[in-house]
Amino acid sequence: MNKNYAEKMTYIVRIIGVIVMVIGIAIAFVINIKYQNRYELDALSEVNYGIGIATVFFSIVLGTLFIFIGEIFKFFNVQNDNK
Repeated sequence: MNKNYAEKMTYIVRIIGVIVMVIGIAIAFVINIKYQNRYELDALSEVNYGIGIATVFFSIVLGTLFIFIGEIFKFFNVQNDNK
């Protein structure tokens, strides 16, 4: 694997990770704003609120995973250069 390709992959994967995080947090904010007006939540909006929290958590985990994959690409690239 040549160095430029590995660096590009690293940055692309990192950017994907950040985008996933931002989208997840944006979805959660939309759900929060939609349901913060209701003081008495019925069962369905409770479920939606839970989905919002789960979306944030999942998007942060997924984004972090993508960033780690980018770091792993970089690490293996450095290992290949040392040979």
